[in-house]
Amino acid sequence: MMEIELSAGTIEYTDTGGGGPVLVLLHGLLMDASLWDGPIADLSADHRCVAPTLPLGAHRHPMHPGADLSLPGIARLAAEFVDRLDLHDVTLVGNDTGGALVQLLMCDGAPGSAQGHRRAPGRLRKIPPEWAPSGDAPPYHPFVPSLEEPAIATAGLPL
Repeated sequence: MMEIELSAGTIEYTDTGGGGPVLVLLHGLLMDASLWDGPIADLSADHRCVAPTLPLGAHRHPMHPGADLSLPGIARLAAEFVDRLDLHDVTLVGNDTGGALVQLLMCDGAPGSAQGHRRAPGRLRKIPPEWAPSGDAPPYHPFVPSLEEPAIATAGLPL
């Protein structure tokens, strides 16, 4: 596990290195980068996989006093991480809270930045093109389709 000192504190991360397309894998609340060990094992032959352990509850290093640990603050920290590692043409992948961070990062930079931080051109990709024909947004798929109709029926809504 490698470490990098960022403005909020020390972040541990895994980096497979290599020259393939760069994937930055963001975990969710109360998890760490080990969440991605399986996918990294499968993807690292063809991709550079980078997985930080963000300050979402399972990190081992305390953040600096006064560090902004709000969701927008952690999104800015993830953007700083990508910048400091000088990663380009990054595809962000998020799980759970990491997915919310990806959404925040896909806006014009992480929101709420005092300096109006914006994504550096070429750093982050919008959405992987295979997710949607237009490349603008992933398709909608219900997480639990088997519960969708009973939930609507129970609520008394017309089907």
